[in-house]
Amino acid sequence: MKKDAWFLLIAVAGFAVFAVDIRFEHREVLAEHPVAWVPIVYCLLAVGACLFGLADRAAWKIPLMVFFGLGIGVGMFGVKEHLEDQEQVPGMIASTLIGREVSGRRVEKPLIAPMGVSGLSLLALVAVTGGSRGRSRKKDSD
Repeated sequence: MKKDAWFLLIAVAGFAVFAVDIRFEHREVLAEHPVAWVPIVYCLLAVGACLFGLADRAAWKIPLMVFFGLGIGVGMFGVKEHLEDQEQVPGMIASTLIGREVSGRRVEKPLIAPMGVSGLSLLALVAVTGGSRGRSRKKDSD
């Protein structure tokens, strides 16, 4: 199996886990902030997109590149949403600080969490574009 296919399999697992995790983490805000559904829906669609990429990457290359490129934007949009209405807290990047006080302020939304969607989308984007093209094909089939 090619390395790019392995990357897509890793992305399938990552997007599936993220969909469940984000659904759990956003459980209290989904009703009042419908925009919280965006990463959940994107991750579920990304699972299917990765599977399409595994089936026939050549036929789906351009649509998948656009889709995973949008995923990078979804993550950055999440960072913007997590920054909204929240004071800058020195330790807010750490998910482990959620609900705790740091420097006298309560941490409610981790900054780094939405970046995970961007990172997985970038991994999938590299996989569908044939990111390992610079090496010999013989090595790539290992």
